[in-house]
Amino acid sequence: MADTWKSIIGVVLLAVTCYACDDMDTAVCQRLIAAKPDMCNDTCYSSICKRFCGQCPLKCYSCSDIESSQKCNATIECQGKNYQCISAASFTNDFREVYKLGCAPSTVCSHYGRRSINKRAGTSCCNTDLCNHGSGNKRNTKPKAPETVKRQVSSPACDDTDSLACTLLFTINTHMCADDCIANTICPRLCGKCSKCYECEHVTSTENCTQSRVCDPGEVCFSLETVNFNLEHGYRLGCVQQKVCDSLHVQASSIFGRRSSGNPELSLTGGCCHGDLCNHHHILPEKTTQLPVTTTHRPTTTTQRVCHYHANGCTFADGVSYHRQCYHVENRTMSWIQAKQFCESQCAHLATFSDSGEMNHILLNLARHHVLYGHGHTSSYDRRELYVDAIDPGHNNHWVWESNLQTVPSTMFHSISSHQLNYCSVTTPALGKLVAVNCASSYLPLCQHTSRDN
Repeated sequence: MADTWKSIIGVVLLAVTCYACDDMDTAVCQRLIAAKPDMCNDTCYSSICKRFCGQCPLKCYSCSDIESSQKCNATIECQGKNYQCISAASFTNDFREVYKLGCAPSTVCSHYGRRSINKRAGTSCCNTDLCNHGSGNKRNTKPKAPETVKRQVSSPACDDTDSLACTLLFTINTHMCADDCIANTICPRLCGKCSKCYECEHVTSTENCTQSRVCDPGEVCFSLETVNFNLEHGYRLGCVQQKVCDSLHVQASSIFGRRSSGNPELSLTGGCCHGDLCNHHHILPEKTTQLPVTTTHRPTTTTQRVCHYHANGCTFADGVSYHRQCYHVENRTMSWIQAKQFCESQCAHLATFSDSGEMNHILLNLARHHVLYGHGHTSSYDRRELYVDAIDPGHNNHWVWESNLQTVPSTMFHSISSHQLNYCSVTTPALGKLVAVNCASSYLPLCQHTSRDN
């Protein structure tokens, strides 16, 4: 009997040495299914969550002649979906009871039925990942379904399915936007397939426009100076196809025509820009506007967190305030995604800046307050790299602040070129510029949040 099972399981143990079929990331799949419960019926979503959606052969514990099945930690992927996990008890030549675990064809398992592996049985099969462990606390790769996340969708036409899932995907695979499925269906906002723009028919000043919407794919933001027949000067803002922008400076009036209210108006000058909410001011023709940071943020999909503030109005006891913003440098290194998650756990986000001048002022202020070491020597702090919020998801040197998807001015970079895996960014007080780095490298996080009024 022992020899029979050795031949059945042994062949399978040797057949597979790595997982050919798996999820891109299980945590990503959990968040995606919370936002899109039917995702496994969609070929795009299921292509990055193959195991989560049941498209993969089983994973099984795999050991030979082990005294207890619960001591088995090695795993394999079965040869095909017609295999099940098996746990078989046998005896050695000196009659010690041992176990063999692995994969077995379903035809073999059908002879033994689906007996519980929690009972002391000679042989048992099961058909979920890592179910043949022989433990009452059965381990299973299919995690408990997460709480349903209520998404605040700006527009069904073009929005990330889940913003945190897309950020996780980017840190796992910085080339994700080259995948049409991810770029066009799952994460179109993060991959730059569409923008959020201010949209108003007529305002006396562009700064007075507070309405916005997510544009359709292929559209960019515009602002247009206008005068109606009552000689009322104003501005029109919104989304428009890129090909329209290419002709804006020569035929603005014929392109934009009448307002939707039916009142005719004369278009004077205007222009287009790329990036979220970049049309907050009058844009001149043939210029691409760099985006300053505003307080508008992408809708979040995380549950509301209770924030605890200190007497300084910050969630960090040593937080440094500047223009109603709190800043903190955590004195431990971590990857970019870990830095992002740490800041968010403190009701903050990785730091963003409107320009190099603001960034340098804040960095010098942090150094002056000895945030990192708390003593009179700041030289070592000056040379420490600090993770900030800028990323290049499209690998095209179009850097955005991840927390609000606004464009990062190229003048803030020491060198704007991305290369290899350098699609996240750091800064140092000594350099005073942003530098592209590998997202997996370990640096200190620089967190930021709006201070609470005391």
